[in-house]
Amino acid sequence: MLSVSTGSYTFEHEDGPVTLSNYRAKTGEENINILEDEFSLYPSRGTPIQVKLTAETISYEKPASALSGGDTKEVRLDIWDLAGVSCGRPKGRNGIITELNKASKTKTDSDIGAYICLYAYPYSKPPLEGGIRQKKEVVFRYSKESTYEKNLDVIQKWRVAIDLLLQNIEVNNISDIHASRLPSRPRKLLVFINPTSGRRRGEQVFNKEVAPILNQAGIQFDTVVTTRQNHAREKASEMELEKFHDGIVIVSGDGLVYEVINGLMDRKDRMKAVQVPIGVIPAGSGNAMASAILHRVGENYRKNAIMHAAFILTKPGSHPLDLISVQTDTLQVISFLAVAWGIIADIDIESERYRFLGAARFTFGAFVRIINLRHYHGKLTYLPVDDPSKYQISKSSRIYPKDNDDETIHDDDEIQRQHMTRHHSTYQMKADELPEMTARSMPRHLTVTQGLSLQGDDEFSFKDKFIREDLDSNGFTKHPSSEEGDSGVNISNGSPRELSSSTGNTSSPCLTDSSGSGEGTIETLLPALSEPVPSNWETLEGDFVGIVITYMSHLSQDVMAWPDREFDEGCLSIQYLKCPVTRKNCLDLMEAFTDGSHIEKDLVQVLYARAFRLEPMTESGILTIDGERIDYGPIQAEVIPNLKGKVLTPAPR
Repeated sequence: MLSVSTGSYTFEHEDGPVTLSNYRAKTGEENINILEDEFSLYPSRGTPIQVKLTAETISYEKPASALSGGDTKEVRLDIWDLAGVSCGRPKGRNGIITELNKASKTKTDSDIGAYICLYAYPYSKPPLEGGIRQKKEVVFRYSKESTYEKNLDVIQKWRVAIDLLLQNIEVNNISDIHASRLPSRPRKLLVFINPTSGRRRGEQVFNKEVAPILNQAGIQFDTVVTTRQNHAREKASEMELEKFHDGIVIVSGDGLVYEVINGLMDRKDRMKAVQVPIGVIPAGSGNAMASAILHRVGENYRKNAIMHAAFILTKPGSHPLDLISVQTDTLQVISFLAVAWGIIADIDIESERYRFLGAARFTFGAFVRIINLRHYHGKLTYLPVDDPSKYQISKSSRIYPKDNDDETIHDDDEIQRQHMTRHHSTYQMKADELPEMTARSMPRHLTVTQGLSLQGDDEFSFKDKFIREDLDSNGFTKHPSSEEGDSGVNISNGSPRELSSSTGNTSSPCLTDSSGSGEGTIETLLPALSEPVPSNWETLEGDFVGIVITYMSHLSQDVMAWPDREFDEGCLSIQYLKCPVTRKNCLDLMEAFTDGSHIEKDLVQVLYARAFRLEPMTESGILTIDGERIDYGPIQAEVIPNLKGKVLTPAPR
């Protein structure tokens, strides 16, 4: 039983009156209406429709007159699938605002209705089945009150409620809907753009595909376009932490991630600086970190990855990230991805000559290297983790999404859902529960969810036809300039050149503070590289085709190295392939790398360690840190015991 009293909801339960959240917990029911009212669906001003807001969805019925057969259909938009929401009123003729008290008698200029726009990106089908998010603007008109101002007041109540839910702030009843509960200021990000990464489309990718989504979410940003090697490292070492503590976004491949992390570690306040979370838009060739983040939250990272990465930036939250201290005779750096020697490093570096192929360069480079297979002699010593079983992959719990859009191999549907648990959204819906799609051809990013109006990039856009009137942080209506939208992009100019494959800056991040007080000192398990390892380390020596020591789930968009890896387990995965091995075996393994099933092959040995030392004994070869080539020779590394970074990834709900 539901009773309503002066703006608050009280729910009757056998234990007595309870709040909305407690009612859900006791009854298991999630679809309690927070708000409900009559609107019309823009551009139609015809039949009123009932719109309902719950903590999980916005739903309404499509008017019968718009459907064949005279049937109505409930349309549901998941809150998780929204990037943002805005309110507004129609523009006057030629886009000029018309004052209400001087409005003409035409319907366009005298419209007292207030409008609310939902920026939605629902999945067409589950991502493991090849589904992608598709852009959708859904606009409702409210006109039950006698003046525009009164109608806007109602609309703003809805906007604030939705904004609270998007910020993961609980809304139990109507009295919870206050702008004062929203963050005191908008999120602000520092965006590094590498214009030469991948296929040299970094600026275009950001301006056309990322900035509009950030604007829809009300996220502010400053941009830096890198013009030389270590430009991002320098900027990160001197950036204002307080100004950009919400996060750094990197529009590039993994090379710029490497620069930014080491730039933060170059600072005197490094312990605080590395707490600034990092997000990535996959605009490079490898895109390992971007793929790992998308994989972790259940997003499709192989199709439409740029949109998906931009979309999850709209969600608040971060996750700890293991940082790895790596030492050689000539440098000391912080790593986030992997150390590689042998076939993986060879493919990564030698495929640079095929960069024009984009991500396909790795596949082509792998084929070339396997045909001319090499082997290397060396010694690997490592400090094992206390309980390796905590990190070993269970075959019965693994799923393998195929590159084919229509086929996924898995043990059963329930395991699949458990493995890729994510926030409530269209991802979790079965195929027959998803909105129907029309058969007409669609331009890119066109959304044609059955029951919603058809809109594409070249057609209606809310900012083109409406003056936005959102609330500021104090709960007052704000009136953005007519240039609102992409005008927030501040791209600097320069004469960019592609980043070198070498690390360039060999200056080592100082791992203790300069004051000598011990505050901010980074602990270490490593002896000096010239000294023997402790007696509790274990040793392997022999001929190897390759060794990769990874601490990320992906080595690139197409290489899943550690399928169940989170970001902060505090250990390394040492994966190696010893001689002898055939070329056919190597080809089979390269294919298995695409879904992580290589770990279960008998040829691949997997160890879990806290630290390691690798001593190549073959005269020449390639060593890489995070895909960047370094001087060939002994190398050692460890998971830093008392320091973690952060990645931008949605918080659990």
